[in-house]
Amino acid sequence: MDLSEDDLYIATLGADEPQTVSIWDWTDETKDGPIVSLQCKVTDIQDTHHWIKFNPKDPHELAFNGIERVVFAKWVENSSSLTFYSPNNSKKDF
Repeated sequence: MDLSEDDLYIATLGADEPQTVSIWDWTDETKDGPIVSLQCKVTDIQDTHHWIKFNPKDPHELAFNGIERVVFAKWVENSSSLTFYSPNNSKKDF
């Protein structure tokens, strides 16, 4: 879990299978549930993630990683989806 630098949002990594990444606006008492969620079942991002962090300069950007992959994600307010990019970091790339 991580709290955004502006203290408005919380990012969480679920323990479910497939794993879910969610962003919550914990200051909005009328909102029941996350603002946006992404299930990590897409082949490009399937991994067990252990760490999540907001970009300190932009709470709409975050990164999360597992043993073999780092995922960079971005969300837009009033949108129901996260876009993501995960570079291919196979051993031959190093």
